[in-house]
Amino acid sequence: MKKFIFLFHLILFTIMSGFFFDAIGQNDIYHFRYEVHNTGTNTYGNPTEFITSNTSSDYGKRKISSGSCWHRGVDFGLQAPVTQWDHFLSLNTGTIKKLEGGQGYKYIITEGTTVGNQHNFGYGHIFDAAAANPYNVKGDLVLIKMDSPYDDDYAIIDLTNSKAFGPQAGTAIYNSVPYLVITTINQDEVLGNIGRSGTSNYGYMHVHVYMFNNIYQATQNHNNIFNDRDPFQFISHVNTTYDIAIQTDNNVNAQNVITSS
Repeated sequence: MKKFIFLFHLILFTIMSGFFFDAIGQNDIYHFRYEVHNTGTNTYGNPTEFITSNTSSDYGKRKISSGSCWHRGVDFGLQAPVTQWDHFLSLNTGTIKKLEGGQGYKYIITEGTTVGNQHNFGYGHIFDAAAANPYNVKGDLVLIKMDSPYDDDYAIIDLTNSKAFGPQAGTAIYNSVPYLVITTINQDEVLGNIGRSGTSNYGYMHVHVYMFNNIYQATQNHNNIFNDRDPFQFISHVNTTYDIAIQTDNNVNAQNVITSS
């Protein structure tokens, strides 16, 4: 019996140690950055990396008065006025698979294309709740409906860099200027703004970053149940320190059933 307990503890310690050290090694693949918007001059600061204290809601179980009790992503928020429209930069190099620009919650989904870093990310609460009809301007970014035959699709125009991107290749016209819409994005390029779109038009600005395994499922119904992953497995952040202790539980009855929790 002692040999069994010792072996069990050894296996458990090996599993826990592997998980613990693997988690440390994984979370430095991507660096999530933002650019602060100066509303007076409509200019942007240098790229700055989000730090752990910028996390307003972590992945996993949470206690809230309304909404989902299981948070399927990580919320990044900055202490800034609600009129601020800071940029966030793309975590990965990839293809834009979906951009929702209608009334309410808005989000953009990218599929990673770099070999070895083919991870799928979504970014929610961009812009505000107003529909892009035909466009919605925040800072130097324009959420806009595309021209025919893709006039049911949306694109984002980056006025500062004179470029447009979205899930469909085509054109978008803003202030009589046509922009060619591309479907790709590079790591650390401007992808959207830290907003507050949603059914209740959130009072504080943040961006909801989420990951998923199946890109098709994520773009079809935006329901990531059993499809979600913790972004902090791969996004650089300061680890929480854990104290791991292994204890022996002797609460076993005559039928060899453990009676404690």
